[in-house]
Amino acid sequence: MIALTTEFSVILDEFEAELQSLDELIELGQASSNSPRVRVASINSVTLILAAEFEEFVRQMAHQFAVQVVSKATNLRDLPIRLIDAAWSGTLDDLNKRWVGGSSEYEELAARINDSRGRFEKMCRFLEGDFVSHDQDFFAIFIRNRNQMRSPEINQLFRVCGITNVCEKLCDHGNLKNYFRMDDRGKVSSELVAKLEEFFKRRNGIAHSLNVRSSFGQKTLNQDMFFFCALARDLSVCLEETLK
Repeated sequence: MIALTTEFSVILDEFEAELQSLDELIELGQASSNSPRVRVASINSVTLILAAEFEEFVRQMAHQFAVQVVSKATNLRDLPIRLIDAAWSGTLDDLNKRWVGGSSEYEELAARINDSRGRFEKMCRFLEGDFVSHDQDFFAIFIRNRNQMRSPEINQLFRVCGITNVCEKLCDHGNLKNYFRMDDRGKVSSELVAKLEEFFKRRNGIAHSLNVRSSFGQKTLNQDMFFFCALARDLSVCLEETLK
């Protein structure tokens, strides 16, 4: 495996540390001294947390990838056009959401206007060629998911920065191939899409039920964690190779 950049490896390490914490939480919840209701609740709770942690991991990787892409640019022509469009439209959308129409609190309005001016001017400086003074927080404004992190949403996050179908590209690497016990990239990619769909469907079933009395069991959740760990490692390698 190639060496990862410090930025990507830090994000990956943090995600794997969260997975380890969730694994320990599962063990505590599944203790024989706990009631069946508590054991079910622990599995379901960890499933919800796992989904949230994975989504945050992908967002952070997308933001960091944008930082890296921009750091290599010398002028606006070096940037993907989708990134330029997203910076403009995403910033304006963010500003529009911050505005509270009909408010008579003029001091509050003045503060909002001042904050909005700063955000707009920061975006303008970026489009004018200031590629140095922007961190992950800046890109988080307009590189964000609107739906759950199934494969189309993951692809959309990275397409902004010029990668087409990142979910297929990351299947060139070994961790997911080992997880699915397949060597063909196309087949691994299909399994990846199906696994994400199945996981989030299960996650939604838990979140939207008012009285969940059963779970999918510790073995299923452990497999989920192995899967997300494999996906995360392959995504890290894929992004590093793309930058090179």
